[in-house]
Order: sequence, then C-alpha cells, then structure tokens
Amino acid sequence: MHTSLEMLDCTADELNVIRDAIRKLAYSRWLDAGCPEHADVNLWLEAEREWIGRYYVPHRLDSDPPRHA
Repeated sequence: MHTSLEMLDCTADELNVIRDAIRKLAYSRWLDAGCPEHADVNLWLEAEREWIGRYYVPHRLDSDPPRHA
C-alpha cells in the first residue's frame, strides 16, 4: 500500500508546506520529461512518494532527534 499525504501525522499548516514542496518537485519532473500532456497525476504521485520516502519516513523512524552541527 502506498502512503499518501492524507495518511501523514501533520498539521494543516505542515501539509500546506509539504504540498508546496511536492508541487515544485512534480513540476521539475514534468519539465525534465519534456512537458508531456496528461502526465500530471502520475508525476504528482511519483513526487509525493519520493518526498514521503526521503523526508517524512526517515524522520519518523529516527530513534534519536536530529542533531545540529
């Protein structure tokens, strides 16, 4: 099963920030793909999965809080 934004434990404000980051990632992918027609949903879902896998899941799985250098 694919984790979607609606399944994340985030506030409404956090979701707005996340959606904006995903929007930018999906747009970048769309440009890189040559601006194909009718690819918006697939590119959004790819960007959503990438964002969740890269930023949300690792953060939630860390047993120690992030440390600043």
